[in-house]
Amino acid sequence: MISELEPKDFASKITNEENEVSIPALVFTDLVLERLGDDPEANGVDNLPYRNLEHLRDCIRELRAKPGKSTKLVIRHLEQDVLFRTILRGFYFASKGGAFRFFPMPSLEELETTYYPWWRSALRS
Repeated sequence: MISELEPKDFASKITNEENEVSIPALVFTDLVLERLGDDPEANGVDNLPYRNLEHLRDCIRELRAKPGKSTKLVIRHLEQDVLFRTILRGFYFASKGGAFRFFPMPSLEELETTYYPWWRSALRS
């Protein structure tokens, strides 16, 4: 799912049972989009490891074209793992009733020093 909302606002919206579509709890992350996040027409983003960049571009365009729309489903089912190198800030947990937690991803420097064995293995996946 792609959203123009900040993580806490997104979590609150998607777990609110009063909305037409809601879920009781979720874990999510924000992913690196490079220039594509600012400009869906951006070139030179072919290094992003997302299966269908054109569909992602279309989803971003639709959010921009419809100001009242704050979220858009991008992938209906996940066929592969998310690559850790694409995680922007970390992981979020939210559930109905307002529970919200953020688990930050270590900095690249920490990953390459303190957590090097794990980071090296994660990059091979």
